[in-house]
Amino acid sequence: MDDVAFVHDLAKQADSDGLPATARRCREIAAELDRLQAIVAKLPVTADGVPVMPGMKVFYDICGVISVMRVDSVELHGERWLLRQFGVVTRDLTDCYSTQAAAAAAGGE
Repeated sequence: MDDVAFVHDLAKQADSDGLPATARRCREIAAELDRLQAIVAKLPVTADGVPVMPGMKVFYDICGVISVMRVDSVELHGERWLLRQFGVVTRDLTDCYSTQAAAAAAGGE
């Protein structure tokens, strides 16, 4: 169960327990979680689901060797997020991972 569904369940329970103020607050929290999840869903993410931002390091596998790059910028090109380093587009985000271990684990796929 995700966080929003859990909060909705709490609201239902509060209603059935005769706690309307608690139920109302739970519904407000669920609405805020929905709003925030919609924002996060628009962010570029690594192949393992971690939001990417300038300055962070990402890891990728090249023929069994894990490499790392520091992200200068992330740009949307059509449906693909591309990473820039030193002003040059260097990687497609779909093959980048947030950790060296995640990149290594994915290398065998």
